[in-house]
Amino acid sequence: SRIPTDVYGEKLYPLAPLAYQAAENDARSETPQPAQSLFVERVRAVQPTFELSPDNYRQITTICRELDGLPLAIELVARQLRYRTLSEIDQQIEQRLDLLRQGPVDWQPHHHTFRAAIQWSVALLSAEEKQHFARLALFAGSFSASAAQALTAPAIIERLLDASLIQLGKDDRYFLLNTVRDFALEMLAESEAMDVAAAAHAHYYRNLAATVRPHLITAALTHWQKQLAPEQDNLELALAWFDAHAPAAGLDLAADLWRLWYIWGNYRTGIEWLQRFLLVESPPNQARCRALCGLGILLARIAQFEQAIPYLQSSLAMAHTLDDSYRSGAALMGLGDCVNALGRLDEALDFYENAYELFTAANDSRTISWALGGIADIVHQRDHDVHKANELMAESIRLARAAGEPRHLAWMLSIGA
Repeated sequence: SRIPTDVYGEKLYPLAPLAYQAAENDARSETPQPAQSLFVERVRAVQPTFELSPDNYRQITTICRELDGLPLAIELVARQLRYRTLSEIDQQIEQRLDLLRQGPVDWQPHHHTFRAAIQWSVALLSAEEKQHFARLALFAGSFSASAAQALTAPAIIERLLDASLIQLGKDDRYFLLNTVRDFALEMLAESEAMDVAAAAHAHYYRNLAATVRPHLITAALTHWQKQLAPEQDNLELALAWFDAHAPAAGLDLAADLWRLWYIWGNYRTGIEWLQRFLLVESPPNQARCRALCGLGILLARIAQFEQAIPYLQSSLAMAHTLDDSYRSGAALMGLGDCVNALGRLDEALDFYENAYELFTAANDSRTISWALGGIADIVHQRDHDVHKANELMAESIRLARAAGEPRHLAWMLSIGA
């Protein structure tokens, strides 16, 4: 049975999909994984002369990955080689449900197509459970229990797990198999709940980013960025929804995410979203100020220093208007880094020293350390005063240790080296 009977003494034995070789591995495996082996076996049943090669093995690996290693799906798509080339199937695999049809006549009716196989399980759900199942298709990749509860209830999650319509991964995150998600998306598109569910999904991630943002400049940074790293695809979906429906709120989300894009090395992704949302006019506000500063810093990370400077200048002016000393200091540091890279060392020192004054007034060890690192760099480059530069850098590292944030400490140590 696909669904537990819940009788006393019942033992559950979950059947996992067949293992398949990772798509990144382009070479033929000396020992093909079970999913690829089944595919080749079933292809040869309809095309006896089929020969495995490095090129078609890559295509087979992609197909098996897109089918999640599901034996029924692999058997159905392999039969399609009676009518299509492997390259055609590879190119059309994202239309999985339309390809997975025409099973043998002696199979059970609900196994003749993969759509019918999923429908057989969905038909056992209540009307409410069907609605909630469809909503979960909005998640890209995996999702947490708290994210699921933004769209459905824990009891329904349990019911869908029992029906094998959603899965629970080793990392305690839920996910839908690709084929099942395709089916659920079709259900959602046919319902009247798409807009409401998509809005709930987007707002959940906006609130999550807002909750996490303050922790990204604390010792808890490492913990929180790891928590959000698996959510990157869902955050992209939320940004796209806000771009289409509520750009002002999208600016809030992008402004909260820029530091994560920096940490993850997704500089160009962050630049594209921030530039897009900053096109929306708005009065001076904290989100816009953060977005301008973040955009400037991300541009600097890809060596676009001249392009970064106007955004950082705008952020600095807005921070003064908002009386935000931290953001003023951050913009000054960004400006210092840009002109430093351009060889304008006197200007860089002015920016770093002004930032140092603001950070010292706030008595913030982490940011004082940041400014001292910049000043030490200029003293070393411009004045060639190694002794003074080392003293400044030693104090910067001491304060970085006191701040207790490993990433910042590593950064200061790298500068000191």
